[in-house]
Amino acid sequence: MKRGKTIFLTHIVLLASICLFSAGQAETAQTGKNQFPGKAIQITVPANPGGDTDMTARFIAKEMEPDLGVSIPIVNMAGAAGALATNDILASPADGYKVLYFHTDTIVSNLLGVSKNRWSDTFEIAAIPSYVENFGMFTTADKPFGDVQSLIAYAKDPNHKKLIYSTDMGSINQVLGRAFQKLTGVEFIEVDGGNASNRVAALLGKQIDLVCLPYSSGAEYVKNGDFKCLGLIASERNSFIPDIPTFKEQGVDLAYNKFFFFGFKKGTPKEIVKRFANAVEKACKSPDYAKNLQKYQMVPHFLDAEAATLFMKERESEYQKYVELAGMTKKQ
Repeated sequence: MKRGKTIFLTHIVLLASICLFSAGQAETAQTGKNQFPGKAIQITVPANPGGDTDMTARFIAKEMEPDLGVSIPIVNMAGAAGALATNDILASPADGYKVLYFHTDTIVSNLLGVSKNRWSDTFEIAAIPSYVENFGMFTTADKPFGDVQSLIAYAKDPNHKKLIYSTDMGSINQVLGRAFQKLTGVEFIEVDGGNASNRVAALLGKQIDLVCLPYSSGAEYVKNGDFKCLGLIASERNSFIPDIPTFKEQGVDLAYNKFFFFGFKKGTPKEIVKRFANAVEKACKSPDYAKNLQKYQMVPHFLDAEAATLFMKERESEYQKYVELAGMTKKQ
């Protein structure tokens, strides 16, 4: 009887220990989630240092650090229309400590078949901090055309040599250039000029005739009298550069909304994505962030995960139409 009672008590103690251990483990796991982040969060940027993608990532990271309480280093990983950076994210744990900061070309590269990764299947979209219509078509100041219609007239004149349009293959630049040609009936010689800084250098050296760029990339050269902007590929004028007319105003129905987004690896816990998005929202309210964005003719436009996902789906449909117009639909 005594021996049986001893065994019974031993079982009770053992069972209680197991319950306490399990509760402790659950509490620890929950505390770990609540304490995110516990170390630095890397923002991977699929662009070289110095451009609008890189700089806007740095602007917002600086504003987010105080709220998250950790450093947020920027790692530049340019190449393959963002595929290298995307693969780096996908090869990492879905723990919230690596996040992609990129733009439109995430969608476009998949529509063109350059990337197999569709954004909605690959990322947990956390937020969009900003979007803008500031893409312009630039030429050198000595060209005899100064707006879209005079460009079209020049390009259609059989007495003139074909103009050279420099693009970044597999990007929205290529799509917009070809869509413009289809809409207007002109024909350019298309060359791969690489990133924006390389294309600006080629235009400055008069090795090419036309480029499409964010206005900020060409603004200095417009001011110095080296370039002129023929128009913005936008639905309406940009308030920071109100004297630049849109393509639509000039008779060409072409507009492009460039956005930037944060995307975590698919499967990242929702509470981590939400915590990060909250920090993005807070950063978007910072006067310093807004002031820095003005350098790129931009203002903050925060969209949370749900709104950002809807926005990206709408842009995907819009870009698909341009891809089809340009005759660049990927082979199924």
